[in-house]
Amino acid sequence: LKVMQQETWRRDKLWENTLRFRRGIKKMGLDTMGSTSPVVPIYVGDDEINMLITKDLLSEGVYIATAVFPSVPHNESRLRATITASLSNEEIDFALGKIEDIFKKYNLIN
Repeated sequence: LKVMQQETWRRDKLWENTLRFRRGIKKMGLDTMGSTSPVVPIYVGDDEINMLITKDLLSEGVYIATAVFPSVPHNESRLRATITASLSNEEIDFALGKIEDIFKKYNLIN
């Protein structure tokens, strides 16, 4: 609690990073499901495709958690990106680039 009170830059950086990531995802035309938190969902839908995307992202050096049935309704799967204050702009942009490439691979964006 003391750290949060004394080092407000951490909270500011967290929200700056969250906005940067969310804007990048929305710019691709992807659905963040109305999220306003640092845990940003990216709607995929198909459970199997979601698992393939997660695997591909991991092989490219991007770890993003997944939520599939039974955690969410069948075929309403999503990725769950956890944004932190410690991420650099370069790391966020790297992740966004890989997400875009892999979503294109599965024809989920143009």
